[in-house]
Amino acid sequence: MDTGLEYIRHGIVSVTVALDVHTGQVVVEELKRNDSAHFIRVLARLQRCISTG
Repeated sequence: MDTGLEYIRHGIVSVTVALDVHTGQVVVEELKRNDSAHFIRVLARLQRCISTG
Protein backbone atom coordinates (compact mmCIF):
# COMPACT_ATOMS: atom_id res chain seq x y z
CA MET A 1 0.00 0.00 0.00
CA ASP A 2 1.58 3.29 -1.11
CA THR A 3 0.55 6.24 1.06
CA GLY A 4 2.49 8.80 -0.97
CA LEU A 5 4.42 9.96 2.09
CA GLU A 6 8.19 10.13 2.00
CA TYR A 7 10.48 10.61 4.97
CA ILE A 8 12.94 13.45 4.39
CA ARG A 9 15.86 13.87 6.74
CA HIS A 10 16.80 17.49 7.47
CA GLY A 11 19.97 17.00 9.47
CA ILE A 12 21.29 15.68 12.74
CA VAL A 13 21.20 17.34 16.14
CA SER A 14 23.52 16.14 18.89
CA VAL A 15 22.08 16.66 22.35
CA THR A 16 23.60 15.81 25.71
CA VAL A 17 21.24 15.38 28.65
CA ALA A 18 22.08 14.85 32.30
CA LEU A 19 19.72 14.03 35.16
CA ASP A 20 20.52 14.66 38.81
CA VAL A 21 18.53 11.83 40.39
CA HIS A 22 18.65 13.42 43.85
CA THR A 23 17.01 16.73 42.85
CA GLY A 24 15.31 15.88 39.58
CA GLN A 25 17.22 18.65 37.81
CA VAL A 26 17.68 18.06 34.09
CA VAL A 27 20.46 19.79 32.16
CA VAL A 28 20.19 19.79 28.37
CA GLU A 29 22.90 21.04 26.06
CA GLU A 30 22.89 21.00 22.27
CA LEU A 31 26.31 20.28 20.83
CA LYS A 32 26.94 22.70 17.97
CA ARG A 33 29.72 20.44 16.75
CA ASN A 34 30.28 16.83 17.67
CA ASP A 35 33.90 17.09 18.80
CA SER A 36 35.85 16.74 22.03
CA ALA A 37 36.26 20.49 22.66
CA HIS A 38 32.51 21.07 22.72
CA PHE A 39 31.91 17.96 24.81
CA ILE A 40 34.46 19.15 27.41
CA ARG A 41 32.57 22.46 27.61
CA VAL A 42 29.36 20.51 28.27
CA LEU A 43 31.07 18.56 31.06
CA ALA A 44 32.30 21.83 32.61
CA ARG A 45 28.74 23.21 32.50
CA LEU A 46 27.42 20.08 34.18
CA GLN A 47 30.01 20.42 36.91
CA ARG A 48 28.85 24.02 37.55
CA CYS A 49 25.12 23.17 37.42
CA ILE A 50 24.99 20.04 39.54
CA SER A 51 26.25 20.23 43.10
CA THR A 52 28.41 17.42 44.39
CA GLY A 53 27.27 17.61 47.97
